[in-house]
Amino acid sequence: MKVMMKSVFAGLCVCMASAVLADAPFVKQDDPSSLGLFVWTNEKCPFSEDDVYEMAEKLFKAAKIKPTENLQLNLTLNVDCMPIVNEKETLLGYSMYTEARWGTQLKNGMNVLYEEPDYGFFMIAPESESTEHYLKRIKSSVQEALDDYLSANS
Repeated sequence: MKVMMKSVFAGLCVCMASAVLADAPFVKQDDPSSLGLFVWTNEKCPFSEDDVYEMAEKLFKAAKIKPTENLQLNLTLNVDCMPIVNEKETLLGYSMYTEARWGTQLKNGMNVLYEEPDYGFFMIAPESESTEHYLKRIKSSVQEALDDYLSANS
């Protein structure tokens, strides 16, 4: 019963978040065939900023969306990694916090990120995990954001 309630609650949260996003005027665009894409990763990640950008760019292109440097509406990916080491300085794995949020530029030129929705996540994985494991998780966040974007603009 407890598991079922958690599943129902999680489903309601996803539905409510999607409904809120679909009605959000900032996601609807006159020309949804292009969208800003910005990526930042720190140097401690087991992958490069280019790896993340190229993965996101492929998803954009598969969705027939041209990634641009548009500041009026963009998907911003911030990936912060921290190696986990033991007292002997042996690498045990990584903790990774990823933000995947919509961004815009205000009339005064200030760049801001919307608080909700945030498609990001926090994960900890052992050193034995491949770079692809991390990128696969980031990929699912980008895909979720693009699915919402396409849905809001259909």
